Amino acid sequence: MRFAQPGAKIAYLPQEPDLSAWPTLGAFVAADLDADGDVDAIVTLAGEPTGPSGAPLALLLINDGTGKLANQTSSRLVAPGLAGYGVAVGDVDGDEAPDLVFAGDAVGHRLLLNDGKGYFRDASPDALPAGDAPGGRIPALGDVDGDGALDILVPSANASQVLLNDGKGRFTDETAFVLGSQPGTGRVAVILDLDGDTFQDVVIAGQSSPFRVLRNDGAGRLFDYSANVVPHAPSAADVVSVGVSDLDGDGDGDLFVSRGGLTRPWLLVNWYPEALTDSDADGVPDGIDNCPDEANPDQANVDSHPFSCTSGRDCKARTGCTLAVRADSAYLLCEGPKTWEAARAFCQSRGADLVIIETEEENTFLADSGNPASWIGLSDADNEATFLWVNGKSVTTSLWNEGEPNDSGGVEDCVGLFTSGEAAGTWNDFDCASERAFVCEDKTDRTPPDPGDACDVCPDAYDPKQTDTDGDGQGDACTTESP
Repeated sequence: MRFAQPGAKIAYLPQEPDLSAWPTLGAFVAADLDADGDVDAIVTLAGEPTGPSGAPLALLLINDGTGKLANQTSSRLVAPGLAGYGVAVGDVDGDEAPDLVFAGDAVGHRLLLNDGKGYFRDASPDALPAGDAPGGRIPALGDVDGDGALDILVPSANASQVLLNDGKGRFTDETAFVLGSQPGTGRVAVILDLDGDTFQDVVIAGQSSPFRVLRNDGAGRLFDYSANVVPHAPSAADVVSVGVSDLDGDGDGDLFVSRGGLTRPWLLVNWYPEALTDSDADGVPDGIDNCPDEANPDQANVDSHPFSCTSGRDCKARTGCTLAVRADSAYLLCEGPKTWEAARAFCQSRGADLVIIETEEENTFLADSGNPASWIGLSDADNEATFLWVNGKSVTTSLWNEGEPNDSGGVEDCVGLFTSGEAAGTWNDFDCASERAFVCEDKTDRTPPDPGDACDVCPDAYDPKQTDTDGDGQGDACTTESP
């Protein structure tokens, strides 16, 4: 699924700020920081804390009104030694100017107050509870306790925290009251009213943490309603960020959840309080249920994914190969050497085939992948000197090494891609019986979809037709061979 804003134009940063000096940028938020009507930005920077008098590990970028951002950190961000993993922006002291909350990882959290013109200084020492190495990640601001003031929720690698605002920008740690004795961990959180009761609920998740939905009881206490989210998320959800918007126009907030490790994102649509038909009572409405007549709240459908694996980690575990993605193609980079025929059989066992290289850009991508010299899906085994791709089509982009193909010894009928040395990025014909690394190719989106695993006659093979000639419950596409 792709999202785009119609008519949107990209405004590029000018020469300043020079972001090349910072190899790793952290969290980013945008807001009108200097009250001039346009959107500015604040970015955290990775690195070791610089000490109490060091330069802040953050960039404050001010918009000149034309979409160009200038680095004004040194003049506007008076925060020696600032080091935050993540940052959130909001008016915490009630003066109608957006302030900045930095969640600390190896050092304590920091609150920087805005003077109303976009200049920031540390709040008073008693504004935030003291704490060292809280493991903070990307904070969220929202009115958790319903008193009209913005509170702070800090997802943490150690134990997440809730800091309640007294209305004047001073905070107390009320984690035990709000989250209970087991606050859990996370990387990112959003605060919003999910159930339409006017109280602010919380979604919190992380790469190695579960995806949790916490509902507010109206008194500021949050209770876990994650079981109401379908499909049920794994214990390590691979979540990188969560975006909130009314994506279906029904007036409530939906969630777009980006995930790491080449794992598919989630689009979670909030249908409360609309009543929808759910024939199998698994919590998934029939209209989107991949097995509407058989309960499967996890909605597992492994063969809908490229190579029938759900993420880079899953591909590695199932195949021993590395998953890579470019445009609408997915690749398995397999270092384990095989003959050309064995390599092709391996790819086909994953519902794919050896790679067909269609452009120089694709060729460069694969040459730079880090795989050793690799088989590709090109050969002249059927008709000497007539090279055809595995789909039967002829070559349109030819990237042969100098003097190739030469059919040395009369046995070189299969083609490989050099990935190192002076010949990197060029092709060579090799003996098909020789063993080499190889590259499989699949589509990132297998369409049309086939049923979910719970009702699929062949759950390990992409088979939208679901043919089962002998009616034994095992589809014709199934094979007893393992890749």
